[in-house]
Amino acid sequence: MGDAIQARSLGTRILNHGGPEYDGLRYAIHRYIEKHSTNGDSLIGLRAAFGNGGILQGLVDWLAGSFQDDDSSCVDYIGGPESGAGVLCGALIMKLTPTEAWHWENLRGHKRNKGHIRIMKYREGDEIPGDFVNRCYPTGRFLQGPNGSQVPEYKVLAIQKGIIEEPPKNVILLDDWAETYKQLSTCVDLVESQGGIVNGAATVVSIQDGRAEFEKKHTRTRLLSLMDYERLPDKSLKPLNFKLPDSSPKAGSEDTQ
Repeated sequence: MGDAIQARSLGTRILNHGGPEYDGLRYAIHRYIEKHSTNGDSLIGLRAAFGNGGILQGLVDWLAGSFQDDDSSCVDYIGGPESGAGVLCGALIMKLTPTEAWHWENLRGHKRNKGHIRIMKYREGDEIPGDFVNRCYPTGRFLQGPNGSQVPEYKVLAIQKGIIEEPPKNVILLDDWAETYKQLSTCVDLVESQGGIVNGAATVVSIQDGRAEFEKKHTRTRLLSLMDYERLPDKSLKPLNFKLPDSSPKAGSEDTQ
């Protein structure tokens, strides 16, 4: 499991959790990516895996073991961009919240009750509610522009103002797929704008291209990933931290977030 690492700010303990004992989980998710990716979109295959109860339980076990939460080490909020990360956030909140915390008299005051930070996704140009703070980021893809030109695609993330009560508070962020890491980096910026301290972040699939830039920018945030891949020139994915059986083909093609 590895040594505990004390975060620099409020005290969430983050462990080097997720060794070879999780290789079966990695391979099962990899097979979903192979089988269910559509039109070259590997993210569709990954999110199909979240519909498998055993896989979802395995992911929550990995996350709960990575972000320790007890009397000496508190996780106040769990958040991430909507869609796939929302499934992981809800499941992990249930795992880390003790039974007594959801009794009606404890719903707001229990020290182990977890808050959820939902980070909304919008397209550039969409109308965003006035009580939300927003940031845009480049996806790494290109759209068809005027006269056949290629223009960079941007997306917008937004968070409700004042969502973090009585800041500063410990926050961990979850994402399902990170390649450029622009989306996850923007999530950190938004949470910190509202008084959150992002001690840790975790993604199920990590393509190594943008990871170094993220870690250089967000030095306080300890970044964890379950499945590390390298993007090959033919756009396929080469596993880096687990091995596939000899009969297994390489995983799907390009998708960036």
